Parts: sequence; C-alpha cells; structure tokens
Amino acid sequence: MKLMELLPQDYTRSPAMVELQETLEWVGTELEVDIDDLGNQLYLDTATWGLKEWEKMFGVNTDLTKSYEFRRAAVRAKMMGTGTTTVALIKSVSESFLGGQVRVVEQNGIYKFLIIMETIIGIPPNVEDLKKAIEEIKPAHLTFEIIFKYNNHTDLHRYTHGQLRPYRHRELKEREIV
Repeated sequence: MKLMELLPQDYTRSPAMVELQETLEWVGTELEVDIDDLGNQLYLDTATWGLKEWEKMFGVNTDLTKSYEFRRAAVRAKMMGTGTTTVALIKSVSESFLGGQVRVVEQNGIYKFLIIMETIIGIPPNVEDLKKAIEEIKPAHLTFEIIFKYNNHTDLHRYTHGQLRPYRHRELKEREIV
C-alpha cells in the first residue's frame, strides 16, 4: 500500500515527507515478512530456523547436516512416541521417516516385530535415523527388523532388454524403474 495515497495532496510536495513515507512502507513490508517467517516457526511442518527449538522441546539431538524433512520427522517421531507404543504408532513413525508405505507385523512369540517396506524400493538413505527413532519408542524387551523391498524378475519382466540397458545391475535391483 502506498502511504502517500492516504495523506493529503499537499504532502506530496514535501521531499522529506515522501522519503519518510517510503521508508515507513519499506519497514512495514519487512515487518510483515518477519511476522510471516516467525509464524512459520510455530508449526513443525514449516519450521526452519526454529526447528532447533522443536528439537530441544522434544529432546531430539540437533544435527544441522540433516535436511529439514529428516529433522522434522525425528521431532514428529518423538511427539508420537509419548505414551503407549502400538503397531499404528510404529507404522506412522516409519512412514514419516521414509516417505512411503510400510506394514508392521508383530511376532509376539519371539518378542519381535517386522517393518516391511511396501512402496519403497531399496535401502532408504535415512534408514539409520529410522532405526534410532524406533529404538527410542519401542518397549525395551522387543527387537525389530526392517525388511527391504527389491525389484525381482517378476517386477522387471514387463520391460525389454533395450529399456533396461541404461541401468546397472544394482540399480535394477534397488531403484524404481521408470
């Protein structure tokens, strides 16, 4: 908004008044940007520089080498991890870290559960972070195993050799083929 438009016409003849109003407009705009940015820090999904406070609040170690998404997922896992650990909680935490669907299978007789990748192919880059988060929320007497999904002959048979030629053997096994 142009502040000069709100003042009487006589003020437009004063260079000092015009400069003052332009300065106030600039300060007001900067203030709006800062207020919006501060508001973003109040929500985990949009926090950036305020993520340190979220991590401190939930007892998560701050690792600035990790992306915002990884750090948010760690806080989310800690938030969800308060209270009773359920299959739904483990599933939710796993999916928030990995960004895909998993299935959790209990093996009560041997005090173990499996986290089975449903839509994620290969080993996700942040699987170690997930392991740490699961260790923090699971009951101490339980163990767990993560079962990874790989492409097999059934997944690849619909492609021709020409379509698969650009990929290396490992990529065929561990990547989604497009």
